Amino acid sequence: MLCTPRRAAIRLLGGYLTAAVACSSVGGGLLPAGTSCSSDGDCGVGLSCVPILTQSDAGACTLLARACSRSCQTDNDCAVVATGFRCLLCGSAGACVQTR
Repeated sequence: MLCTPRRAAIRLLGGYLTAAVACSSVGGGLLPAGTSCSSDGDCGVGLSCVPILTQSDAGACTLLARACSRSCQTDNDCAVVATGFRCLLCGSAGACVQTR
């Protein structure tokens, strides 16, 4: 399995919220929530290949990775993705990411 810069982890709020995007294996069918992707067709039922954005110190949103998940505006929007997913917002764009 090749792993590119899509493998990423970010820490927010002093380490209390960690968003992770795992490397995906090649050719394993539809991918589960939280797995890196290239297009919506890579993702399992009800999921899309959404951009995971992070905010720089200057306030600009930059692409961290793309993962099988859902867009969101609140944590409640992420309940349908899987247990342990919360909404990570950057500007007005949000994506459900797995937290611990």
